[in-house]
Amino acid sequence: MSIDLSNMLATQFAEEVKHKFQGAGILRDTVRVRDVRGAKTVQFNLMGRGNAAERTTIHTAIPLMNVTHEPVTVSVKNYTASELTDIFLDNQVPFDEKMELVETISTALGRRLDQIILDAMVAATPAKQIANDVSGVASNLTIDAIRAAAKALDEDGVPDGDRTLVISPSGLHSLLEDTQATSVDFNNVKALVRGDLDTFYGFQIKKIGNREEGGLPINLGNRTGFAYHKAAIGLGVNMEPTVRIDWDEQYGAHRVTGFLSAGCGVIDGLGLVEITTLES
Repeated sequence: MSIDLSNMLATQFAEEVKHKFQGAGILRDTVRVRDVRGAKTVQFNLMGRGNAAERTTIHTAIPLMNVTHEPVTVSVKNYTASELTDIFLDNQVPFDEKMELVETISTALGRRLDQIILDAMVAATPAKQIANDVSGVASNLTIDAIRAAAKALDEDGVPDGDRTLVISPSGLHSLLEDTQATSVDFNNVKALVRGDLDTFYGFQIKKIGNREEGGLPINLGNRTGFAYHKAAIGLGVNMEPTVRIDWDEQYGAHRVTGFLSAGCGVIDGLGLVEITTLES
């Protein structure tokens, strides 16, 4: 039950409700999504590389490339977020808490979907890793780190488009201290005017701040971020983020509940780079 609602029973107060600042989901469109309704697991198929060979002898069987197929199986997990609104309390405040809870729960489900994606990349322990001292000394996010991540993807033929860089706010603002990232001589985005940078060096940039769900891992000041291609990460969704309002007669209250069922995995490790930065 929303036990704090009784604290709002004052003589006079505003009808508008201010929601505590909280991030919304931002990573879904950066990965490959598959609808797997009715399934507990989802399989993404990874086809190996091909190689054209010289034909040196005629009237002989054409050799096969023997292209490999590697299935990547992802387990789907179920998530819920729920709250009760007592019928008496809801009638004694000048706002509809049920509708406010719909917004709160919706954003919570979106963040959980982000965390499912982030956890999958962390669990993959990427072979491609950029250390925090790639610029010569341990530091926060630098252009050298982004350049090294792009190079690691380029060397394995990862397509230029649909690349994403997930970093922390600290890493973003460290990057904004570099003239090459903010000057119009190097970038057509006025980053310092906006206080933000959404694209750079072929990546769309997504920043993940402090989150109850966990966010980007940090250990002894070392923050983990990721650079990846959309096709490298597979997200299977059994149930899209859904919010319901039901009457719970046992409590004499409306129950607002959010549901989500999804799982994520790394399909192709060649399209994923881990970037470590040092945050002071």
